[in-house]
Amino acid sequence: MDRLRAKVSLILALLPVLLLTPSPSLSAGTTPATSPVKLVFIHHSTGGNWLAAPNEDQPYGDLGAALMANNYYVSATNYGWGPNGIGDRTDIPNWPEWFTGQNSAAVLAALYGETGQNTGDFGAWPRLAADPGGENTVVLFKSCFPNSDLFGEPDDPPAAQPGDQFTVANAKAVYNDLLIYFTAHPEKLFVAVTAPPQLENDYSADYQIPAHRAANARAFNNWLVHEWLAGYPHPNIAVFDYFNVLTHPDNHHRVVGGTVEHVTSPESEDFAYYPNDAWDSHPSTAGHQKATAEFIPLLNFYYNTFTNGTAAVSKPTATTGAASAVTSDSAVLNGVVNPRGAETTFYFSYGPTDAYGSQSAASGAGSGSTDLAVNAAITGLNADNPYHYRIVATNSAGTTLGEDMTFRSASSAAVVPGNVDGSLDGQVDLADAILALKICAAVKQPQAVGAAEIDGDGKIGLPEAIYAMQQTAALRQPTALLQPSDFQYLGAFRLPDAGDRPLTFEYGGNAMTYNPDGDPAGTEGPPGSLFVTGHDRLPYGEMPDGNQIAEISIPIPATAASPQSLPVASFIQDFHDALQGRFTDMDEIPKVGMQYLNTVETGAKLHVCWGQHLQPPQTPSHAWISADLATPIFRAPGSSATRIFTVSTGTCSTSRRPGPMPTQAAAAWPPAGCAMGGRAGWDRPCSPTVPG
Repeated sequence: MDRLRAKVSLILALLPVLLLTPSPSLSAGTTPATSPVKLVFIHHSTGGNWLAAPNEDQPYGDLGAALMANNYYVSATNYGWGPNGIGDRTDIPNWPEWFTGQNSAAVLAALYGETGQNTGDFGAWPRLAADPGGENTVVLFKSCFPNSDLFGEPDDPPAAQPGDQFTVANAKAVYNDLLIYFTAHPEKLFVAVTAPPQLENDYSADYQIPAHRAANARAFNNWLVHEWLAGYPHPNIAVFDYFNVLTHPDNHHRVVGGTVEHVTSPESEDFAYYPNDAWDSHPSTAGHQKATAEFIPLLNFYYNTFTNGTAAVSKPTATTGAASAVTSDSAVLNGVVNPRGAETTFYFSYGPTDAYGSQSAASGAGSGSTDLAVNAAITGLNADNPYHYRIVATNSAGTTLGEDMTFRSASSAAVVPGNVDGSLDGQVDLADAILALKICAAVKQPQAVGAAEIDGDGKIGLPEAIYAMQQTAALRQPTALLQPSDFQYLGAFRLPDAGDRPLTFEYGGNAMTYNPDGDPAGTEGPPGSLFVTGHDRLPYGEMPDGNQIAEISIPIPATAASPQSLPVASFIQDFHDALQGRFTDMDEIPKVGMQYLNTVETGAKLHVCWGQHLQPPQTPSHAWISADLATPIFRAPGSSATRIFTVSTGTCSTSRRPGPMPTQAAAAWPPAGCAMGGRAGWDRPCSPTVPG
């Protein structure tokens, strides 16, 4: 078994889905080759068991005998094999060392010339009696089940260069790197066998749960099957999804009725379904034998396609998108099609149920190998009715059906701008704002009324959300108190990170205040911004420049299974040590409060109150600074931009909770008596002193 590696991890939950791969054309057939074909298999223990003949000692898949019966002369590598013992290194990050590394020429010369079985301790297997001579033509390569412990996100793009990380991004980068060699060697057939799944209890504890890391492995393997070779012009690379086959009885990667199908059951999880036992992720005999039965016909097809010299044509991919420009009698249906290198047409099926009954006119999507946004306008709808629809794409390899989606036609009554949810009372309220924000966050909302848009762009988005919030504020009585029912959880977002302390929000966030004047265009979400303090100061000279202040944007909040999946705010103003040299006597467990106020008397200012756990008496504790963090100490005519005064007696801490300044303090500091704060509150005997 491959050695477990230390890995960096993230969290994800990914529901299994029924997935039919684009199906290659099977004109080549699945019959065995007429002459013996030399094949070499790079593997460790799992591959050894898969090859092994029936025995009493350990699991077996009898793959060796099946390959022999289909005219393959099989050799293999194992632990300790090859130049510099490279046979030990078969994890995903190791593949460049085999195929594109500095010593790869020596490695591949040995691999292509290998004739030994190298069974190790994993079970013997039979093969053809006579070596047909020449080099190995077919190369199977597979990593072991610890490589199904991947981190990142399922849709992470490939990294720029392959490295040693066990992440989705790096795994994609590794396999893209292999294409450099594979493209240059069309005389060899390379078959990538995905790593088998792990048991849940084989995942080490980490900040990312096992289900997320296993789901990442499935997402990567789906990428190998569906996307890795999209547009690749040669027939010398193929994939067998061993992982998928071993995660559920109804999961398959096989040839059925002249079609290659890749099926993932809705009931499937992403852990090993066929483990050797409850604590051993090596596949059982039943799992191995299932894989053998599905792999052999598929390998024959890949080999026959390879020898014919033409790449297989695959069915197009088709993804149904959200409807737009919805009126009482018309709509625009949207989707994405990838022709996968063959001339492709598409249309939309639609109707009042998922039986559809109507379809748009067929249109061409070309013969490219990248995603193409497409749409079709439909008319003749009935007002205020639900409709189902999906995209359908066809090329010479077959037809792909997009997922079913729904929308509701608008009411024939006049549409009220901003009434995004189409409520019958026509009122624009918080529900409309929430619905528009969800659409901004790419959460499908089929009940949205597209005609309720307010800015003429034909879409529901941020302008509608802002408009609805403004209207909601206008509806509330000025004296009405907020009620729990007025609040709805919309999600969260992450803070950005500028680097090491003190330029980080780690151990920060001591104070935060909303700036309604910041980011007025709402470039990432609602208008406004946040001023937030970073990593706290540390005493005794360890970090005197902590509690720096930054201004950040407010992204549209989202819900996610992983913090790493949440949207990330951007810096509007980077961290600045705006209070440098001030409040230096209070850096032991500092307590900070901050309030943005923009008054006629002072202009835009950040009002700061500062204390610590045990606050020294008669120590300056309150200040204001300019909202321009880069120049917080400029001098305006007749006043300073930074003002400090003291409100403290004994151990009363005056930080946190900025609010209206009491009359006694305001009188001592006119006209700046706008805001103060107190961790202990004003019920303690705190009295203002002469401003300092």
